[in-house]
Amino acid sequence: MESFFLIAAYFSPAIFLGLPRLYATDGGSALWLMPFIIFLFLIPVLWMIVHLYKNYPDQSLVQIIGRLWGPWAQPLAGLFFCVFFVIFTGLFLRQFSVMINVSMLATSQPSVTILPLLLAGIIGALQGPQIISRTNWVLMPLNLGIFLIMIAASLRTATPVYIAPLLGPGIDLLLWRSFLRTPTLLDILIIPVLFPFFRQLSHCRMSTWYGLGFVVFMYSLGLLAFGMNFPAEASSDIAFPLFQLARNISIGRFFQRLEVLFVVVWVILSLLKVMLSLYAAAACFSHGIGAPYYRPYIWPMAVLIYTVAFIPVNYLVALHWEWNYLRNAMAPVFVLILISLILLHWRKTKNKSELPREGEQLSAK
Repeated sequence: MESFFLIAAYFSPAIFLGLPRLYATDGGSALWLMPFIIFLFLIPVLWMIVHLYKNYPDQSLVQIIGRLWGPWAQPLAGLFFCVFFVIFTGLFLRQFSVMINVSMLATSQPSVTILPLLLAGIIGALQGPQIISRTNWVLMPLNLGIFLIMIAASLRTATPVYIAPLLGPGIDLLLWRSFLRTPTLLDILIIPVLFPFFRQLSHCRMSTWYGLGFVVFMYSLGLLAFGMNFPAEASSDIAFPLFQLARNISIGRFFQRLEVLFVVVWVILSLLKVMLSLYAAAACFSHGIGAPYYRPYIWPMAVLIYTVAFIPVNYLVALHWEWNYLRNAMAPVFVLILISLILLHWRKTKNKSELPREGEQLSAK
């Protein structure tokens, strides 16, 4: 169960930032249906991930590539995935810093929010995924409880007519736009990196299938609450949709302006994401060069992530780079890598199964 909720926590910060804007732009009033449709498109990818773990349970994605493609590919794969996690985490930190500035520290510089979160992420990454997972397990009731409270409280101001028509732009456009938005769940890349930490196949299956299914359900729940409070035409112009949803909560005289309470939860989830992403960057690099330990590379990766976080000039640029460039470019590459690994595994398995038959024929002659 720890790995199940760890995967859920890793995905969660995206829904608190700019992800609802994209779904509202593409899906209109049917924005809450898009995560379910995207999940259906990802079923073959999830099957390939579980199948790889079934055959290589003690190796990460980079090590599996080196084993199936050859020794020459392992350093390249390690560097490739390391660069992805560095850029991915840096862009996320920039978006996170703007959210904190808007919600709590309006006059602060981005470095004031990025640096403490990154330093805390370094501490967690040095401890490893097991400690990160146990920390998330302890904090999970708080995070999940406050999120559900926000959803329930937002129903007081809900206008169900905002989610009509239910299929938004129409079933054909909805399916096509959902397919184009499958990179929004590219965070599943963290699962093959964590292969060595799953104790058995059932844990990997639970994290991959049920973990992502739970994420999709929570995404849809948050998007449904947001869609019933803001019309689709205006939703795409809101910088932080769920933060705005939390600001609208007003229950009596003493339960108003509770968004700061929700910001605390978002900070916790963001910290867990940074910890795991920082570990993934260092682990991919160390596996690529064949180093026995990943910890010496945590600090260099943190410096690179901090540098990347200040490359975008503002929040919208960071949002655009992540969701329209980085994820869209990485998603097909990741899928092609998985397909090639599955095919190479089947080929090697077939060749091994044919060897005894040839030996039997020679002995018969």
